Amino acid sequence: MLVSSGAVGLGRLRLGLAKDVVANPANVIDRQACAAAGQGILMSTYDTLFQRLNMTCAQVLITQSDFLSRERYSYLTDTLERLMSLGVTPIINENDVVTGCSELDTHRVFSDNDKLSALVAAGSDADGLALLTDVDAVFTKPPGDPGAERIKIWDRQSAVVIGEHSPMGRGGMASKISAARISALGGVHTVVASGYDLQNITKIFAGNDVGS
Repeated sequence: MLVSSGAVGLGRLRLGLAKDVVANPANVIDRQACAAAGQGILMSTYDTLFQRLNMTCAQVLITQSDFLSRERYSYLTDTLERLMSLGVTPIINENDVVTGCSELDTHRVFSDNDKLSALVAAGSDADGLALLTDVDAVFTKPPGDPGAERIKIWDRQSAVVIGEHSPMGRGGMASKISAARISALGGVHTVVASGYDLQNITKIFAGNDVGS
């Protein structure tokens, strides 16, 4: 399974909206409009790439209420299992067009794709979860700062100084750490690593020493 962001950013470019406007959490409708315009671009890109590899992917858009209703959650997990039994890779994202794209709602089951991926992984009894980011691992402080050290294995004594995250996303390292703890408590082997090195995906699921 692949949990992917990018719809809002792609839609912003297609609609010609300014980055600072879309990044403002108060402009919920603008973000939803961007998500609507960008989701098709995102899936078209994935579909093209998967076809080149002779693989099939499918879009799965999730809302908060899918985790609150036992019936809907059962439908979701059953559909994911069926897709994978057919050799199809689910491309999962929150349905941002109807769910607000806002961090201001304190009743959200998940606030970003990191937590969404952790909940899906734990709920579907996944073997492993790779949380891909723009740095090599979780460090004790932002990796560009002097004295920053990679945290190989997270434990209760681990401490991190968190830097700023991208205003276009709703994640960041704090989100990935929180999500990793959720999935690990759900019995899923979890790694936070850089997505820039494509070999990391193979290395992570082979159990190599990469990331955190």
